[in-house]
Amino acid sequence: MLVDLQDIGARYYTYIATTVQLMRAATRVGKRVIVLDRPDPVDGAAVQGNVRAHMGDPDSAFSGFMPVAMRYGMTLGELARLANAEMSIGADLVVVPAAGWSRAMAYDQTGLAWVKPSPNMPDLESAFHYPGTCLFEGTNVSVGRGTPAAFQLIGAPWLDPDAVLDRLRGDSLAGVDITATTFTPLAPTDGKYGGVALRGLQLRVRDRATYDPTKLAVAVLVAVRATHLAQFQFRAQSFDRLAAGPELRTAIEAGRTAKDIWSSWEPDLRRFREARRKYLIY
Repeated sequence: MLVDLQDIGARYYTYIATTVQLMRAATRVGKRVIVLDRPDPVDGAAVQGNVRAHMGDPDSAFSGFMPVAMRYGMTLGELARLANAEMSIGADLVVVPAAGWSRAMAYDQTGLAWVKPSPNMPDLESAFHYPGTCLFEGTNVSVGRGTPAAFQLIGAPWLDPDAVLDRLRGDSLAGVDITATTFTPLAPTDGKYGGVALRGLQLRVRDRATYDPTKLAVAVLVAVRATHLAQFQFRAQSFDRLAAGPELRTAIEAGRTAKDIWSSWEPDLRRFREARRKYLIY
């Protein structure tokens, strides 16, 4: 059985769940699984965000079941190695490395043409923001689905971009430019505000080396909620699945600062960076 899928480098993406289910099925019938590995498009060096504490089950939590950081800095082949060991799948797994790729390389440094791995991942710019802005899927804020810039935008009919921007200062803006904008989702696959003109924010990476989309997303969530307490809503079940539990949501609801929330991630991030080392190929 051959697996040839382009992962996106963020815990929420479902291709590793598909791969794990295939590994389980192949093991039951004695078939080898060969993963034809591909680059982590947002590079395989940065590890960012909170870490899911325990392995989940892809059958019940198809998105985000892996015990990894939001941005894990691993390829699909490396994730498959991790899952095979940590889930005791026992698959006859072979990972064919992506020749010529190193961990520090983003996709546009490979010489390969970008082919959308899914309809709402239009380009590499979206991929760099996705480890953070995907969290807004668990809210009543649009992430720009139904536009050519999905995950580069957030917005809602009631959002006041300037008021939100006034609350964003300091570390959260490292490596990224944020500007006020308007956009209109057309037939969005999340059903949010189709055909409605939205006020919002557009993100543009300025410096990949310093940009942390997970920190920015938390800072924007804190700012949007503080600015629009009556309008902003979490969709708790969806958000908690993406955020690997209720802790992030309840911290924001309790009024904790973004910097305080980021600091709470550090011990788990250190442990994960060490634990992932034995599964790395590049």
